[in-house]
Amino acid sequence: MNVIYNRQKAVAYARNWALTTNAKYGRMTNDCTNFVSQVMFEGGMPMVGSHNAFDRGNAKQWWFGGSLLVNATHSWGGAQNFYDYLKLSGRAQQVASIDELTPGDVVQFISVDRSHIWHSTIVTGTAQGDILLSYHTNDNLDKPLNATDVPLDLCILWKIADSFAMRPCESTGPMHWK
Repeated sequence: MNVIYNRQKAVAYARNWALTTNAKYGRMTNDCTNFVSQVMFEGGMPMVGSHNAFDRGNAKQWWFGGSLLVNATHSWGGAQNFYDYLKLSGRAQQVASIDELTPGDVVQFISVDRSHIWHSTIVTGTAQGDILLSYHTNDNLDKPLNATDVPLDLCILWKIADSFAMRPCESTGPMHWK
């Protein structure tokens, strides 16, 4: 079974919550990747994994909720971990140009020394040859990439797949535990 990534739904969620916090997910200290994960999930990307607290550091898992001990995987809330997850999952492809991105795609920022990914954003539009980004931590809605003062060569551009094959360990709904 394939699940469609609904870009319009993802962007609508991002626009609705970019400047505030959805209590359903809460807020993390550095909330950018938590926010992007919410957008992706609300747009239809299925969660992956066992929802076992001991597996939360597994780069092949991406989930929120369901564990009595922790509320999310490292990949749900950490920029570098989310990068590792996207790279391994096949759910996104790195592209070379912002012209290849559309609303619902992801842009991450890499440190100047290129040692780690430090920020995650969601593409929520385009304007005058630039992409518009929405994100948390320093909450922004539709901020042009050019206005972030991050040079393009320090951006990781992710084209999100339009559909995802569902596997037995995936979920498109909230986790319920007995």
